Amino acid sequence: MEFKLKLPIANKNKLMIEMINPIIGNLTSKEIEILVVIANKQISVIDKNTRTDIRMALNMDKFNFNNYIKKLKEKKVLKQVDKLTLNVNPNLLHILKHDSLNILFA
Repeated sequence: MEFKLKLPIANKNKLMIEMINPIIGNLTSKEIEILVVIANKQISVIDKNTRTDIRMALNMDKFNFNNYIKKLKEKKVLKQVDKLTLNVNPNLLHILKHDSLNILFA
C-alpha cells in the first residue's frame, strides 16, 4: 500500500522534517526549528555569515545556537567540511526539495 501526501507549501519543510524525524535522529523542537530556517532560506553550506542569518531568524544567542549546531553534527544532520564550514546532509536536502512525500508500507 502506498500513500502520496501532498503538503501545503507554507509549512512544507517543517512537515517533511517532522515526518522523517524518527528516521534522522529524534530531533528536538529547537533543532527542527533550526533545520526549517535552513531549508526555508535554501542554505546548503553553513559558514560564519549563514550562521548569523540563521541565529537572527531564530532570535538565539551565539552560545545556545552553537550548542544546537553541535547536536545536529552529532546526529549527522550537518557534516563538518573544515574548521569553519558545515554542509547540510545531502540526503536531507534531497528529501526537502520535493513537494510531496511517498509512504510505502511493505
